[in-house]
Amino acid sequence: MGSGTAPNTLGFFSTEPKMAAGDHQLQSQIAALAEWLRWADAVVVGAGSGLSSAGGCNHYHSGGAFSRGFSGFEERYGFSTLMDGYYHMYSSNEEEWGYLASYLSFMIGEPPYEPYVDLAAVLQGKPHFVLTTNIDAQVTKVFPENDVWTFQGDARFLQCCQPCGNELFEAEPVVRQISTSLDEELRCPTDLLPRCPYCHRIMRPWVRDETFLEGTRWNEGRIRYEEFLRRHLIGGEKVLFLELGVGDMTPTVIKLPFWQMTSDNCNARYCSVNIVKANAPEQLGDRGLAVAGNLAEVLRRLRASSPT
Repeated sequence: MGSGTAPNTLGFFSTEPKMAAGDHQLQSQIAALAEWLRWADAVVVGAGSGLSSAGGCNHYHSGGAFSRGFSGFEERYGFSTLMDGYYHMYSSNEEEWGYLASYLSFMIGEPPYEPYVDLAAVLQGKPHFVLTTNIDAQVTKVFPENDVWTFQGDARFLQCCQPCGNELFEAEPVVRQISTSLDEELRCPTDLLPRCPYCHRIMRPWVRDETFLEGTRWNEGRIRYEEFLRRHLIGGEKVLFLELGVGDMTPTVIKLPFWQMTSDNCNARYCSVNIVKANAPEQLGDRGLAVAGNLAEVLRRLRASSPT
């Protein structure tokens, strides 16, 4: 193999990651992707955290949204990113839910980010499905529920921490009340701690961890995804697997399955768009494409080049 890199667990050798392209090269890559979008009968999108970062909200880096709305938590606890706050080891449920309610309320209240809006415009009129590892509710603000599988959960919902049943609960009214009732030390009042109405244990955000509920909503998303693949990919149509802003944290959810399904189906193509680590397996040959550029700019240009 040309790159000499070691294969991953599925036996793929990926090309060397492309660094951000110059404008002329980037425009050439975008033009190739635009042609692939016209070629495709259906598109399967894999949306990672880079898509939200391109919209101006990076959950893993300091500054930005964290500096605007969470500086009090930084002063009190020392963390400096949204995700560090989520996984911080708090001393009490009241402290933890002071942050969780503020974080969930922030995500629920954010407007749709421009890259998501542009993506929806680019896909308009073409069958598509979005598989996402993002929990920030951005995908479901732009795409209908029937076209989405939120694999890692969704900030709009809470679950029992056991969980004792199959039910999810709307997070918005709960977190709005808590986030507007924090005491001077940013703690949730004890009587507002969200509890399961059945077993009375404290609830958790519906976000993947060791207690994550793969219940009715999660399985309905899985079934919709599998049916879409069965209808379009196995049905023999031309399918583009479009990976947007996906990193290496959970490769078995989007990246590796997209590689495998493209490899297994001669009527499929795969494209990765990322700002610095865009790559495609060498085995895919001319059915693999990597676009190395800022997702917001790539989607903006794709939208501008799309037929009106």
